[in-house]
Amino acid sequence: MVNIKGDDRFFVLGVHTVIEQLYREMAARFMSVSALPDVWVFTEDTLTELQPFIQQLHYGRPCIVFGTDRHHRVLSEIPGLEKLLFIDVGTSGMAAARHIRDAMRSGFRPGMTFNSNYRHRRLTPKEQNILDLLLQGGRVDAVARLCGCSGKAVSSCKRRIMKKYNVMNNQELIIKSRILGNACHTPG
Repeated sequence: MVNIKGDDRFFVLGVHTVIEQLYREMAARFMSVSALPDVWVFTEDTLTELQPFIQQLHYGRPCIVFGTDRHHRVLSEIPGLEKLLFIDVGTSGMAAARHIRDAMRSGFRPGMTFNSNYRHRRLTPKEQNILDLLLQGGRVDAVARLCGCSGKAVSSCKRRIMKKYNVMNNQELIIKSRILGNACHTPG
């Protein structure tokens, strides 16, 4: 049985039908199909709906995510999500079915997913320290005082961190940091 989570019932029903049909089609041709993937549908352009996904995520297991560019940025380049297929929520049904079919046939091998070119971008100790302080709710000027540098240096460091994490705003940075496990006590 396909495990599909989302708030748009019609979208979820359509995805369920497509995956079940593909599974039956592949089984009829005696093609081996790995475990059916979990499917998540994010139709809202908010990141708050990612919290249940993060809590229920099974790293290393095939997963299909329908979402927006914001979801893609936050979920890209996460270690353990190499078997995650991301499909834009605006993709046509036929194109989405084709992507899912190709991923199922390949067994969700890297190369079929957006995480296949994952390059871990490690933070320097200074960047990690500044990120930890910011995630604990510190303002740029307060973090600068604690680190003994200027507010401009902290802001510049924060921009480098955001570039490394491929995020565009504070909300994306907080969520991506939670997924990567960078901070124990993030606000929210």
